[in-house]
Amino acid sequence: MLPGSGNGNDAYDFNECNLANVRLRNLGNAAATGIVATLVANTAGVAVTQPASTFPDLAPGASALSDALFSISTAPTILPGQQLDFTLLVTTTSEGALTPIPFSVIAGYRGAALRFDNNTPLTLPDNGTAASSPLIVAGVTTPIEHVRVSLYLTRPFGVDFKAFLVGPDGTSVELVADQTVGADYGVGSADASRTVFDDEAVTSITAGAPPYVGVFKPIGSLAAFQGKSGSNANGTWNLLLSDYTLPDPGSVLNNWSLFIHPYASSDGGGVCPAQPAQIGVSPAALSSKQAANVLVTKTLTIANTGAAALNWDVDESGSAAGVRYDQTGAPGASAAVSQQFDPGSEALSAQAADDFVVPAGERSWTIQTVIVSGTDTSPVSAANVFFYADNAGQPGVLIYHALNAPVASDVGGDLTINLAKPASLPSGTYWLSVQAIQSNADQWNWRNRSTQVNNPAQWRNPLGGWGAGCLNWGDRLTCLPVVPLQYDQIFQLRGYYGCLDAGAIPWASAAPISGATAPGGNSAVDVLFDSTGLSSGVYTGNLCVNSDDPDRPAVGVPLTLTLSADVAITKTAPA
Repeated sequence: MLPGSGNGNDAYDFNECNLANVRLRNLGNAAATGIVATLVANTAGVAVTQPASTFPDLAPGASALSDALFSISTAPTILPGQQLDFTLLVTTTSEGALTPIPFSVIAGYRGAALRFDNNTPLTLPDNGTAASSPLIVAGVTTPIEHVRVSLYLTRPFGVDFKAFLVGPDGTSVELVADQTVGADYGVGSADASRTVFDDEAVTSITAGAPPYVGVFKPIGSLAAFQGKSGSNANGTWNLLLSDYTLPDPGSVLNNWSLFIHPYASSDGGGVCPAQPAQIGVSPAALSSKQAANVLVTKTLTIANTGAAALNWDVDESGSAAGVRYDQTGAPGASAAVSQQFDPGSEALSAQAADDFVVPAGERSWTIQTVIVSGTDTSPVSAANVFFYADNAGQPGVLIYHALNAPVASDVGGDLTINLAKPASLPSGTYWLSVQAIQSNADQWNWRNRSTQVNNPAQWRNPLGGWGAGCLNWGDRLTCLPVVPLQYDQIFQLRGYYGCLDAGAIPWASAAPISGATAPGGNSAVDVLFDSTGLSSGVYTGNLCVNSDDPDRPAVGVPLTLTLSADVAITKTAPA
């Protein structure tokens, strides 16, 4: 799932539209080309409203994310803990249809713990007979997501001891066996004084030291209880203990507790709308190195990964790259955290966003570079870049993302990010969000601006780790008050216009120059590089593909022709 999509809690909830991407890896010995993947939902109430995407060609061992995002719509009837089944269908021009790839995700997220206690002391018999300490569990209304156990047990002698957690359906998980001679488990009945068993602990109980106060990974896996519900979750749970070598009297289980986290879910805010045509163009650039007076043909593939027919045309662009939007003046003295933190500290991950306008009459901007001003405690090497459509003065639908994008330069926290896949934006209002990817020990903050253009900057912290209360988008000044007031963020966008200012490129031509591509289909365009009458050197230009894709109405394809007397071409080279 794309971080921050849907209602922002990074879970598949009911009544929600989530965006997801898929990474494919080529495990074969030959290049995989012309890759198209289609995602199919196999669970009632789940629909993939944007089901298809192209992928870059993959060399052996290489991997890549999908060119387009998949849109997954979950109905109001989807329940927390419900398994959602999918199949990914992949075809390539090099190998044809591949074996379908089934996978599943679970709806919902980890809910608050339900606690059950047994405070009745139990003396273990010293004859190998197992003793059980029961707990009656009730009120678990959704499937189990996570289980923890804590206990306090005193043992004066021996190492001959085992403990198991047994669920109502008989599922048994071994917690500990044959540890240190005479070791206690915990030093008291208070929670902080006990031994706790949790699959997510860093240290195994077998690597711990008496009296084992703290959190330890059990010998078995408590994940065996995940997904259990109904009478398999509610009923009698037992802590089964045995002290099985003579003589070894005096082991006492003083108390124990069971913590059950059931799955929970939140309203996602609405299902996905029907998807229009969606364009994909590959490769992202075309080049040819050839001698003079030679014709070389390369193939450009136009794919439609949307749900409606795609109408397109091709022309040439002489538009030069430059600054499309500049909001770098009037820097303020403060900055707002906008960072993706390490696993384990996800609750601190936050986003700032600020808006800008692509003026009416300019068909589209193609953004290649994003520059943001900020402060950091150590250099930033990668960042997430998002563009959102406007929704009543706040970020709305996510229309572009670049995850883990390399930072080309970091000068004292001022980041320059070159987008490997440019963002194409038609006229309208948009929101830019940049998240630095830093370790927990480091922090990047996006510099605030003392004057306001358009709407005030927005901020959110979906998991609430900063305690600001802004789980979804809110005015940054309300979420993170600063004095004096500083309304916006500092940033600049660079790229080129769409194909409005077409300029002829005499050495390149395309055929056909227009067409219609059915949903899930693709069309081939031959691009002819003609070096007739040209001198040695490097020639560049842009081929533009215009379409009725509302999100990417113009896609630029850079062209490079290199003429060299050292290249001997004897025939037209196919793509």
